[in-house]
Amino acid sequence: SIVAPVNNQKIGHFTLTANTTEDVNLSTIDIDFTDTGSFDASDDLTNLYVKYGDKTTSTKASVTDSNNSWSMNYTLSAGSTINIEVYANIGANAGSSTSDTLRADIRIDGTTTSSSTAVYGTAEGQTITAASGTFSAVVAGGTPVAQVVTGNQTITTAQFNWTAINESYTIKNVTVSLGSGVSEIVGKAILKDG
Repeated sequence: SIVAPVNNQKIGHFTLTANTTEDVNLSTIDIDFTDTGSFDASDDLTNLYVKYGDKTTSTKASVTDSNNSWSMNYTLSAGSTINIEVYANIGANAGSSTSDTLRADIRIDGTTTSSSTAVYGTAEGQTITAASGTFSAVVAGGTPVAQVVTGNQTITTAQFNWTAINESYTIKNVTVSLGSGVSEIVGKAILKDG
């Protein structure tokens, strides 16, 4: 799942392997999209580019639902494999529910070096689901249910676990409330992380 908006998000990862007979001169990469719900590639993606081997394509500021193509000049040695990664910026309107999905599909064309045969490969990518980012706090199991204490002690009164879902959060402010009459007997409250 991804939480939009986000820049330089990997939206597809493929591996391409040549047969063991001969090298292949790769000439074209084409990326098409299948989307559902509010997620629409032509509306929600910008700055699309592809990394292959040690190379990177140019960046397409505008993205279409199909036929996002780049010319390439890359020789894939017989029996070797390269990673192909697809990246884009995802806009804020990409959606935030499990029905908002995007899949990048790939086609690569080339020509074998010895026999000059036109070859191509296709693959469906991974489905990405748009999601909302949330975090929650729950009382930890180590929190005392009840305790008998005397004055001038430092005691643990509560422990909480914070859980972030779908994205990272920085907690900047925590407010502690004391029950009625408790503030008269508590000298100070200490918050500890970990």
